[in-house]
Amino acid sequence: MRGNTGELLRELGQSSLVKLIAQLVERGVSEFLGRGYYERGDGEGVHRGYRNGIRERTFKSGEGSLKVPISRVRETPEPFESRLLGHLGNKTDRLTACRRDVRSGPFHA
Repeated sequence: MRGNTGELLRELGQSSLVKLIAQLVERGVSEFLGRGYYERGDGEGVHRGYRNGIRERTFKSGEGSLKVPISRVRETPEPFESRLLGHLGNKTDRLTACRRDVRSGPFHA
């Protein structure tokens, strides 16, 4: 068991941030393909491609590197480009600053 509460909170914050980014990107992939993660196309529409594995993308934050799993998208009429990933680049400073504001807000003990 870890004795350092600060380290535990940092790890919790990092894992939460990784999960949030992955969920938001996956939502964009689902919208792009027109179906959810385990759904198939209806057979009547245009084939929009498919997910083909996962790649990890590394982001730098003020508290260390974050490895985020991102779905690979194949055989699409145009390449999938996440607006969120484009906005973040390879840094999560904006999200880290937002999380810092929440931690120092009125509910912080």
